[in-house]
Amino acid sequence: MRTIETKAGQVSSVVTERGEIACDQVILAGGLWSRRFLGNMGVALPVLPLICYAFRTTPLEGPSDIAVGGPNFSFRKHESGGYVITHRAAFGSPFALDHAMIGMKYLPTLKHTAGAIRPILGKPLIEDLKLPRK
Repeated sequence: MRTIETKAGQVSSVVTERGEIACDQVILAGGLWSRRFLGNMGVALPVLPLICYAFRTTPLEGPSDIAVGGPNFSFRKHESGGYVITHRAAFGSPFALDHAMIGMKYLPTLKHTAGAIRPILGKPLIEDLKLPRK
């Protein structure tokens, strides 16, 4: 999806790579890019990207066919026969200019989760710095 068209303050269509599609409702599932997509249309969505750490095993016999969760992990049986295992006590946060722009809104939350968030410096920040500024 490239943009959303409106008429009389209501969604009228979405514009995609293949043209315009008439509609009266839209679900934005842009994940990490939702804030910037909406920002291009003048809509503020103060969210910052987080990365959840997870992996999937090859098929194997395991301890349970139901989802299990502990304070720092969870796992569940996958349809492939393996397990999906997540690290529930750690999230990656790829640092970008958005953090400087809206990060102050999150200071109270960060005080409670400081040990769980792992800042990632690298490509997202470098790419942001390459963008032309208005």
